[in-house]
Amino acid sequence: MSITTGLLLFFVILFVSSFFVMSEYVLVRIRPSRLDFLIEDGNKTAKLLKNMTVKLDSYLSATQLGVTITSLALGWLGDPTFKHLFDTLFGNLPIPKAAETIMSFVVSFTVLTIIQVIIGELVPKNIALSRTEKLGMRIAKPLNIWYRVMFPLIFILNKTANAISKAIGMKTIGESDDNVSEEELRLIMSQSLKSGEINREEYQFVENVFNFDERMAREIMVPRTEMAVIDFDMTLNDIANVVQQEKYTRYPVMKEDKDSIIGIINTKEIFAAFVQAVQTKTENGFAVSEFIRPVITVIETIPIKELLVKMQKEHNQVAILVDEYGGTSGLVSMEDIVEEIVGDISDDYETTVQPEFISLGENHYRISARMLIDDVNDLFGVDIDNENVDTMGGWMLNKKYDITVGEEIKFHNYIFKVIQKEKNSIDVIDIFTAKPTNVAEDSEDDE
Repeated sequence: MSITTGLLLFFVILFVSSFFVMSEYVLVRIRPSRLDFLIEDGNKTAKLLKNMTVKLDSYLSATQLGVTITSLALGWLGDPTFKHLFDTLFGNLPIPKAAETIMSFVVSFTVLTIIQVIIGELVPKNIALSRTEKLGMRIAKPLNIWYRVMFPLIFILNKTANAISKAIGMKTIGESDDNVSEEELRLIMSQSLKSGEINREEYQFVENVFNFDERMAREIMVPRTEMAVIDFDMTLNDIANVVQQEKYTRYPVMKEDKDSIIGIINTKEIFAAFVQAVQTKTENGFAVSEFIRPVITVIETIPIKELLVKMQKEHNQVAILVDEYGGTSGLVSMEDIVEEIVGDISDDYETTVQPEFISLGENHYRISARMLIDDVNDLFGVDIDNENVDTMGGWMLNKKYDITVGEEIKFHNYIFKVIQKEKNSIDVIDIFTAKPTNVAEDSEDDE
């Protein structure tokens, strides 16, 4: 065989080998969800490719068989062809015969290896990874023909390989756990955000879904001290005044105090009753008990996801949270739960919504004291302990119960300063990442 013919056959086989390499990467890389979308549009090739991903074990065996056969053929044909080529080249040099043989062998082996690795492996891999879908549409039919022709051999090889794998305690591809973990999904979303595949809002939405699954009801509740309630003994005028001031749709009804919540009233029904009372001049005959609806009462540590399911089943928009001693600790509405996923929802009466977190300048931030410790830890990369409390205001009061406006607590390289406080609760906190010039001595040592 002439050198020209040998080289021509070598590169033809090399092209076939690169086809199998590309097919292998395409089958592993292609997204089944994208194929489903193409199948809905009537793409028959996508349907064939989807079937290949379902039978991934068998089709990967087909590509491996192709790579192995072509590699053997490249070695069988390429070795003598390239050796003959370089024998001819080095034969014209004035060097000893032994040196000529060694140089011809070393150079031919090196060139053959480089060509196979670059053209037969690396370049096909890069093409398959960068144009997976387009390439998949092209390789599907020829790969399927190869699979059908070689099926008996592929079947025997696959069964043998699976038997050996099971004998040594390994799972086959079909049995392997290919589920994606939450950490892997978060990493994928983060990479998609950096590459511009998704925007910040989409990323935050998915992040909220993951956080939603981990949080307890007490982390999003309206605390007991901020609950707007209706007293069981109130008149219609008294309730109207409360509604006019608070502007909520639903109110818990209490007897004596907030530890004795007996139900919920809906202002729509109250307004209807008020209009009727005015028209019929029977306001004095009004009784709160006529409008009380059952309320969900659950422990404050219930996961949000479980509370959501319970509220959906019982068709209730409000739940009262109680602590371990049976006292009311707060209230959670359906709106509070939904906001954990989609963000703040402002109704017609919320003209100004104070954000939980704002930047006031370089190394200076302002947060709501009700901001969760976990969120502050994530934002600033700190590890504030939240074993006993959930919010930043609670953490500061836990550190110093009689802390006043203007006082500060130092934690690692951050200073937390009370900006606004009402009675026994903190409302607003400033965070400094560097010590201001007018700061007194730290109120606590770094933990």
